[in-house]
Amino acid sequence: MARFERLIVWQKAQDFAIAVDIVTRRMRADAASQLQRSAASIPDNIAEGSERGSAPQFAHFLAIANGSCAEAQCQLRRAYACGYIDREAFLDLIDTAQQIGWMLGALRRRWAS
Repeated sequence: MARFERLIVWQKAQDFAIAVDIVTRRMRADAASQLQRSAASIPDNIAEGSERGSAPQFAHFLAIANGSCAEAQCQLRRAYACGYIDREAFLDLIDTAQQIGWMLGALRRRWAS
């Protein structure tokens, strides 16, 4: 098992990206693709940063992952407003994304110091 796979935030982000893939099946292709890419970028950057071997680089990739998390939240809000996803899915995904953002922020503070 790779180091990043042990991180709860990576596990949660990976599950989030999969959930986004499932929800976006009913969306317009361009909107779905953009949301899928930002959601997938979260666990990808956590994994990449954890394997870089230095605390500053890991913190940098956590910041990138956090930016992708914010981007995904923005896109989810737009998808909900356009009627692409229902209220229950929206609230569940937004809640998960916010939790991931908080976890990334805390982990980044730990590795940046």
